Amino acid sequence: SMQDVPRERFAVEPLGYRPKFSAGDVKAPGPDEPFRFAFWGAITERKGVEMLLEAFATVPRRLDGAREVELHLFGPSK
Repeated sequence: SMQDVPRERFAVEPLGYRPKFSAGDVKAPGPDEPFRFAFWGAITERKGVEMLLEAFATVPRRLDGAREVELHLFGPSK
């Protein structure tokens, strides 16, 4: 599995385009706000959105019994 591959075998490459936003633009949720997961891109079978939905279905609706979780999908679909 990929978990067995040493970290030094990987390299993070820069994006091939100018990003529209950065992680610095996103604020952490407040203590009473839900933890939000998001997907941006074309919502098609080959993008793995179905797999994402299946995986998200296994996430408890509340983390640590308190914080709610949400999943948002952004993009065109066919």
